[in-house]
Amino acid sequence: MEHLILARIKSGWNLKGTIISKIGKRAYTFKYVIYADRLFKTRRVRVSEVTSRSVRNLSIDFIGPAVFVNGKIRADFASCSDVDFEISP
Repeated sequence: MEHLILARIKSGWNLKGTIISKIGKRAYTFKYVIYADRLFKTRRVRVSEVTSRSVRNLSIDFIGPAVFVNGKIRADFASCSDVDFEISP
């Protein structure tokens, strides 16, 4: 199940959502915020994965041609311009 709120903001768009899923016997909750510019190009992503055992956070920033993942530049992601979420067992 997914819930998404799409809002227009001064600098572009804000997509805020929650995904709830069950894989096997484990329940997962993913909370995310995606900031896109006025042309709907992804600029910033924040994701939190919450399980009964842990919380993990991920940040992705698209700054010019560079992509930063959790604050570290990732040259291998240089051709990426968007994000997709997928959950599978």
